[in-house]
Amino acid sequence: MTICGFSIRKMWIFGVACLVSASCVSPGQSNATDGRADPSTIVRDIYANKFDTIWPETEEHRSDLLSDSLSASFAKSIRTYGQFALTFDPIINGQDALIEHLVIDSAVVKGDYASVKVRFRNFGEDNVLVYSFVLEDDRWKLDELASMGDDGWLLSEVLQNP
Repeated sequence: MTICGFSIRKMWIFGVACLVSASCVSPGQSNATDGRADPSTIVRDIYANKFDTIWPETEEHRSDLLSDSLSASFAKSIRTYGQFALTFDPIINGQDALIEHLVIDSAVVKGDYASVKVRFRNFGEDNVLVYSFVLEDDRWKLDELASMGDDGWLLSEVLQNP
């Protein structure tokens, strides 16, 4: 549940990238894209760099992790702006990463919805993010990402109003 005091490499949100394929998973091991993982495991995988990016540009790969609603927001952003309308990486709440004191809470599940709170310091700044998930097609999919700081944001709004 807690991973403290380590740095992660800069995560890129631009460019063509895919989720880690299921073939990279050892037999019997669950990964975030196989539908068996709970939302906390998905978030842990994100911060453990098990994905090249979680913002893949193709619809097929977006549908592996993102809800229909969030996937549609990404598609609309790409149609409107020709690329993702993000000037920062929402996962680290910045452009560069020096992540310390990462704490990933257990998922709070209510029916077909779940949330996972993440706290960390990035270059000395405290951050609190909340990942919201929805159960679609028998798998947990990211439905929204929110920053809870003074300059809070919702990912779906940032995509439409860069």
